[in-house]
Amino acid sequence: MRRIQDKRELGRRIDNERATINYEYWMKRSDIEQQKNTAEARRLVRKADEAKANGNPEEAKKLYDEAWDRWAVIFDAHPELITDIMAEDLKPSLDNYELVLRQLDLPFPEDFKLKRLREYYRQREEWEYLQSQTPSSQ
Repeated sequence: MRRIQDKRELGRRIDNERATINYEYWMKRSDIEQQKNTAEARRLVRKADEAKANGNPEEAKKLYDEAWDRWAVIFDAHPELITDIMAEDLKPSLDNYELVLRQLDLPFPEDFKLKRLREYYRQREEWEYLQSQTPSSQ
């Protein structure tokens, strides 16, 4: 009977520690980051950012479009990641994409596959702006 109680106590402590460090989240994130599609999506974004920085908007657009297709698959499978730091890493690249489209005199695609992510960024920016305009109570 004592061994059963000890095992239950150990299980309770493990669950408590897992909750403290958000174990389930980090396991899931680790699994997603190791997938070939995620690695390729990150590689394409990096290459697109480089092409934009090197003054090659046509190549940048092509690479961004490929990257967004891959990221769409990731976020469709894991929509909770849209508000995650993983998605936050894409903000500068999404801004670059908009600049590339302007350079090429192209409109932003109506059927953009990461529309939810873009909308999340816009809402957050609006909220941050409103927060900055609100006097803090002291």
